[in-house]
Order: sequence, then C-alpha cells, then structure tokens
Amino acid sequence: MKYFNEHPLLFRVLFLTIAFFLLALAGMSLHHSASFQTDENFFSTSPSRLYVTKSAHAQMLKARGDEEEAITAFDSVLVGDLILTLNGSEYDSLAQVHRFLTTLAPTAFVDLYIVRPKANLKMFFRLRASTLSENYLREIPASVYITAVFEDGASDRAGMLVGDLVLRINNRDFRNQNEADDIMRRAEADRAIAYEVLRNNRMLTLHVTLARFGASLATFLGILGGLSFWGLAVFIGGSRPQFHAARLLALA
Repeated sequence: MKYFNEHPLLFRVLFLTIAFFLLALAGMSLHHSASFQTDENFFSTSPSRLYVTKSAHAQMLKARGDEEEAITAFDSVLVGDLILTLNGSEYDSLAQVHRFLTTLAPTAFVDLYIVRPKANLKMFFRLRASTLSENYLREIPASVYITAVFEDGASDRAGMLVGDLVLRINNRDFRNQNEADDIMRRAEADRAIAYEVLRNNRMLTLHVTLARFGASLATFLGILGGLSFWGLAVFIGGSRPQFHAARLLALA
C-alpha cells in the first residue's frame, strides 16, 4: 500500500475500475433476480413414495428419545400421508411393504412414521397390520409437495393447495425439488404450464401461468443502502487516493 503513496493516480484508476466492475455485476444480478419467472409457491422433495389412499383410525404416538409413548387420544392416518417407516424400517417400494406384512400376524400392530404434507408435519401412529391391505397404499413416482402458496399468486389462481403432490411438470418427470424447479424455470413466462398433481388420491392437471418476480420494496431499500456505501467509497477512494487511511476506508 505504501507504493500508492507515491502513485495515487494509479490507485485511483485501479480502484474506480474495480468499483464500476462490481457495480455492473450488481446490476446484472438485480436484473436477473427481478425478472426470473416463478410459479409463486414453495415446495419440497417428497421423502417417500408410499402414499396412503384411505384414511384409518390409529393410535397416535409421540417420540421421546429413542422410545415411543402412546397418547391416550386416538387420531387417524389420512389420505395423502406419506409413509416414512414401518416398525422403524424404511421401505423403498410397495412390494417390500407387502413382503414385510406377510411376516406379521393379522392381529399384530405396526408403528408408522409418516409425513403429512397438508400440515408439513411428521407424526407417529400405531395401527393393526390387517389395516394395511393391498389397496391401502400406493407407490407413486418421485414428487414434490407444496408447502406454501402465495395468496392471489399464479399457483393460487390455478387452484393449487398446500399439501398437493406434484408428480410431473410439463409432462416431464423429475427426481427432486431442484430438478422440478429447473423444469419450471426453463418454461416460458406468461404461458401456462401443466402441473400433474395428486390430491386426496385423485390426479388433477393444473395449468399455472408463470409470473415474473418483481423486486420488493425491501429489496429496493437494500439496493439504495448498498449504493450509498458504494458512492461513499468511490468518493473517498477517488478524491483522496494519496492518503493511506482513505485508501483502506474506500476498499473496506
């Protein structure tokens, strides 16, 4: 830095070059974030492909450490719940579940660990093995489940609800939320794209017209704050390059 005490003009040129380069990058980033398209919802990768097709009364359990304690009240496993584990073990397919059930007596009980997309909750239940008949569960492809829908947004207008499972977007399969998001963003804005949705064990096709995301007031206030710091740095670094303290402050 002492070199610039004797060559302040060189520092000014280098500093202003860097400053305006960073300003250009910030402008490009702002344009990208303010113009990318969105379906105006949030979704997460579904953690299971085992889908409950019928509601059934079951005893709710709560986890306490590594043990489970029964709650006195009874509740239900609902249509749309996803099975994470049976008796503490994970199963990747419906065929594996059926093989497991054949090892149990009809009067035996099975502990289920489920995720309820409608409430975005994970819950424990206990019910009789005989309840898990062949048509009680179905195996679904990889999917994402909707965790939030923006009020009056593109998805809300199309009729999408929290808890819906999206199986395909624009007739394309995906493996996780990242791939689903990529398919959505590659679609054309202001044109409807088809979401194949599973809701209450019924397939629906929702046509969502993608919107462009506009920068919010909070974003603009942040931009103004950032530009004020940038302008102050340019002023100090450009007008007082001969002072060591000014150079440090401008770079900071």
